[in-house]
Amino acid sequence: ATGLTLREDEREILSGVTFSIAPGRRVALTGPSGSGKSTLLRALAALDSPDEGVLRVGPTPLMDVDEDALRRHLIYLPSEPGLTRGFAHDVVLLGRTPRRDVDNDRSRLGIDASPTTRWDELSRGERQRVTVARAMATSPSIYLLDEPTSGLGRDETLAVLSLLEETGATVIVATHDADVMDWCDEVLELRERTLGVLRR
Repeated sequence: ATGLTLREDEREILSGVTFSIAPGRRVALTGPSGSGKSTLLRALAALDSPDEGVLRVGPTPLMDVDEDALRRHLIYLPSEPGLTRGFAHDVVLLGRTPRRDVDNDRSRLGIDASPTTRWDELSRGERQRVTVARAMATSPSIYLLDEPTSGLGRDETLAVLSLLEETGATVIVATHDADVMDWCDEVLELRERTLGVLRR
């Protein structure tokens, strides 16, 4: 990102910030609630355009990357899973061609859903883990995760992190979770319109 400025409802979230994240790095994005972590993730996912500045994947501006290729290689997981209908078993593969053993992923994440378990019968924590398994199904090379462990216990959190670690993918995760921050290579803090390095 070069000279990145983001606004949300006329409020400036970031002002002229430049930063880079190397492939395969795990980066925690922290900061006070309402500081704009989700806004930044959505911009990195090319779901919202920055007000100023350029986002790149390698040398290529994000806006020039083919949409299909981008969605194949980059996955954004919002803090509230928006999948609300059907069988939990089917939700993982909805509209996706798997490149992983999703049944094994689901099992390792401790989701004991039968083929007839409905999505709306799952707890919030189970839904979060189902959406992580769904995000992993296509083996993306970049994960943008918004508070993926907020409804999980410590063992469940560590199971998610262990599975993500094995992928070798780049992970950028908005979080307040100490376990997630410890797992990450770098911790960046979004505060007062800038992005500070807490750990590298």
